[in-house]
Amino acid sequence: MSDNKISSYSSINELSRISSLISFSILRNPIYGLNQFENETAKQMIIARLPNLTYLNRVLISHDERRGAEIDYLQRYAQDYFDNKLDFINEHRQYQRLINKYGEPLKPNKNQESKKGLCIRRDLLKVIFEFGDENEIKIEKKIPSSMTIAKLKTFVRKLFPSQLTNDIQFNLFVVIDKKHKELMSNDYQDLQFYLGNSFLNDNIDRPSIIRIETI
Repeated sequence: MSDNKISSYSSINELSRISSLISFSILRNPIYGLNQFENETAKQMIIARLPNLTYLNRVLISHDERRGAEIDYLQRYAQDYFDNKLDFINEHRQYQRLINKYGEPLKPNKNQESKKGLCIRRDLLKVIFEFGDENEIKIEKKIPSSMTIAKLKTFVRKLFPSQLTNDIQFNLFVVIDKKHKELMSNDYQDLQFYLGNSFLNDNIDRPSIIRIETI
């Protein structure tokens, strides 16, 4: 289905009825966004909607990538789920199955900006990813504050592909100071929960530090 005019997920939802669908290509369609993070979000939403898919755009979907996509999908549409929106189950046929698999998502705070839409530029947080101790690899990136920890773990594995092969498990920690760090333990939570509203602070140029430690 590459090079078509697919711009919504309704067509993807219909494909979920095909239990034998394990490989699917949907390149160069308007369902993708205008930047890397929007493209990644679309990819995650497609994976979550097609439970038996093994290859997307001819690339193998790893266990961690599927888990991250499904948890991100649950949290992204959590407000609609808790509001019992009309036709929600028809629009999100996999949602109940994923709740059975992972449990209910966190109930969103209605005072927060909706996270269903694609990320916007002012919500990008500067983050330095440290692998191992401070003398080892460091990579600085701008990450959407609404990214779930599950999705972040998939992103981190792609940042360090040679160090974090699929057989290696790891934890993420927010570095508070030289002596303190906090485990990013809840896959449903987003970056903003752990890093705070740093994109609104006056000191916006100072990046947060996330440390990756293998288990």
